[in-house]
Amino acid sequence: MDFDQVCKLGNIRTLKTLNLMENGIEEIKLPDCEPNAKLHIFEVLEQLNLLYNPIWNEAETFNELDKLPSLKRLNKTPHLKSDFDEMFSKAVGMIMNLEMLNKIEVTGEARRDASYDIWQRYATEWLQAADKPELLHDFYKKHRSYAGIIQS
Repeated sequence: MDFDQVCKLGNIRTLKTLNLMENGIEEIKLPDCEPNAKLHIFEVLEQLNLLYNPIWNEAETFNELDKLPSLKRLNKTPHLKSDFDEMFSKAVGMIMNLEMLNKIEVTGEARRDASYDIWQRYATEWLQAADKPELLHDFYKKHRSYAGIIQS
């Protein structure tokens, strides 16, 4: 249930798949890093299964998972207040290396649409922070993919 305990597995250099299905995990919190950097834990982790965990904040979760350098495949059950399409859009828009979610391939069109959704969702907040370097840095830590979205 405690993701801090899961993070202790992050130094296993050969860990490519991690199944955390039905563990009662409510929040994913990885170590801090700069918005444009990746972590040096779970360096080869490509597949993560989070199905049937009561994760309450999908946006924060996907932002945290974007810190993983090799994550390509994710399995996750939508939050009760979300549906699959909304979860898919958030995940694809926020985890830049994601290639598959719940066994559904991320196409170029799906990535473009998800990026547009993320751009639109946080545009006002970005505009408020854009001319204040400290606020902008905090914004990018909270929305790691946004800098890449607005540059493309």
